Amino acid sequence: MKKEYLILILVIVVLGSYLALKKEDGSHYTLPAPPALDSEKIDRLTVRKQNQTFSFTRKGDGWVVTADKAYPADGNAIKQMLDVVTNLTLTALISEKQDLIRYELDEDHCLDVTVYEKQTPVLSFKIGKTAPTYNHTFVMLGKNPNIYHAKDSFRTYFDKSINEFKEEDGDTR
Repeated sequence: MKKEYLILILVIVVLGSYLALKKEDGSHYTLPAPPALDSEKIDRLTVRKQNQTFSFTRKGDGWVVTADKAYPADGNAIKQMLDVVTNLTLTALISEKQDLIRYELDEDHCLDVTVYEKQTPVLSFKIGKTAPTYNHTFVMLGKNPNIYHAKDSFRTYFDKSINEFKEEDGDTR
C-alpha cells in the first residue's frame, strides 16, 4: 500500500514539475512586421473599393483628393489615415485558409490601400471588416495570403465617400 502512494506522489511531482517548467506561449508563428513609415515622407495614398479609386496626393503643406477631379482634402481625414499606415501593428494570425468573404476581404467588400514615398509603393494592404471586439480590424498585407488582426478599429477612416474626404470649404482646383 505504501509503495503505491510513493509511486503516485512521484508521478504527481514529475507531472507538476513538467507543467511548471514548460513555458510555451501557444503561438507557433511569427507575425510579419509592416515597414516603418514616416508620415512626412509619404507623398501619396490610394484607396480602392469596388469600382472607385481615390488618390490622395501631398501638395505643399496640404493634400488633395482625386477621384474625377482634384479637391482639397480634409486635413483630419488625412491625419487619421496617415496615423493608421505609420502605426499599423499586427497582433494575431487569424486565418491561413483564404476565407475572404467571412472577413470581408473579398473584392466586393475590401478596401485596397497603397502607400507611396517618392512615387514608389512602400506598403500595400487590404482592409476587411472590424472584428467583433471593435479593437481590431481584419487585414491582409501585400501579396501575403494570410489574414491578420491589426490593432485598432480603423476601417471607417478609409471607407468614406468623396464628399467626406473633401475639405469643408474646398473648391474644385
